[in-house]
Amino acid sequence: MKRSEAGMVIPFEKFAWDNSKSKLVIKLPPKTIENPVLLYIEFGENSEHFYLGEEKAIRQIAEDFDLLPKYKGSVLMLSEERPLGSLLMDSYDFVTNHLSEVANIFRSMLHSIDSGNSEKASDYKMLEKLWSEGNTFQRIIINYLFCKFYQVKHLAANGTAGIFAFTAERRREMYSELEQSMEQEFLLLVHNPTTLSDLKQLHYYKRADLIEKIFCSNFTEFYVQYISYLSDRSLFFRVCPRCGKSFFANTSRRRYHNECAKLQDKDNKLRSQHELERDNFYKQCQEERYKYNNFRRGKAFERGSKKLQDEYLALFEKFKSDLADQKEKLQGDNAAACRTNVNTWLEKIIRARSDLEKKF
Repeated sequence: MKRSEAGMVIPFEKFAWDNSKSKLVIKLPPKTIENPVLLYIEFGENSEHFYLGEEKAIRQIAEDFDLLPKYKGSVLMLSEERPLGSLLMDSYDFVTNHLSEVANIFRSMLHSIDSGNSEKASDYKMLEKLWSEGNTFQRIIINYLFCKFYQVKHLAANGTAGIFAFTAERRREMYSELEQSMEQEFLLLVHNPTTLSDLKQLHYYKRADLIEKIFCSNFTEFYVQYISYLSDRSLFFRVCPRCGKSFFANTSRRRYHNECAKLQDKDNKLRSQHELERDNFYKQCQEERYKYNNFRRGKAFERGSKKLQDEYLALFEKFKSDLADQKEKLQGDNAAACRTNVNTWLEKIIRARSDLEKKF
C-alpha cells in the first residue's frame, strides 16, 4: 500500500464506508478483533508520521515499513510528513468545533445496541460526514472509537466463554465497560491538554524516557508522551490571546505569535505612556489640594474679606466635586481622547485659584 498524495488519511479498509450502493454499507471485519488497538507515532527530523491499528500490525510495521502492504486494511496512517506538532493543532481544532457531535453519535450508537434496538442509519451517515470533512485528528478519533465499538459489539454478539455464549448480563456489562471507557476519553478530550502543566493538573503526567517511536494503548498515554516530546524540543502550544489563532512558541513564556507580539508591544508602550500621564495628573491634583488647604489655613486667608473667603472655599469645593468625574474619564476606553480636555480643566482650575489668591 503506497502513501496517498496530498496528505490524505487512509482509513481502516475493514471499517471504511461504501457509498457505491444505494444505501450505506459498513464493511465489518470478518471476525472479532483479537489484538488491541494501538496508537503509534514516529518522529523524523522536525516531522511526524501517525499510525493507528492492530497491535501486531503496528509493531511489525514499526520494525520494517516494507511490511505495510501485508497489513493493508489494518492500519490507519498519515500519508505524508507534516511539521512536528501538526496533530496537536488538529486536536485543538477538533475539540473546539466537533467533539460534542462525535461524542453524541457514539453515545446514541451505544444506547441503541445496549437497549436491543436496531442501530440508526442516521448515526452512521453523520459519522461518515464528519469523517470525510474532518482533519487528521478527527478522522483518527472516529476510526479509533469506531474500532473499539465494533470490537465489543462483535465479541458480545458472537463471542463465547469456553463452550458457552456470553449471557445477556455479561453483554450488558461489556457495553457498560465500553461506555465508561469512551466517556473517560471524551472527558480527556474536553479538557484538551496541550501543555505539561495541563497534564499535571489533570494528574495524567508521568515522566517517561522518550524515543523517536512512541506506542500508546490509549489517548491519555498518547497525550502524555506526545506533548512531552514536543516540550523536550522547545515546542509549546499556545493560543494567541489577541487574535485567537493557535501556534507553537519556542519558549514557555511566549504568549503571542510574531505579528500580534509586535502590535501588543506597541499597545503596551502606549498604555505605559497613558498610565504615566494619568499618574502625573493625579500627582498634580494632590499638589493642588495641598495648596488649597495650605492657603486657607494661612494668615492671608484670615485677613481677607468674608466675600473672598466664601468665593475661595466655593472654588475648592467645585474642584473636589469635579475631580471625581475627571478621574473617571481617564479610566475609560476613551482615556486618550479625553486627556486633552482633562488637562485643560486642571489648568483652568490652577489659574482660577492663583488669580483669586492674588486678591487677598
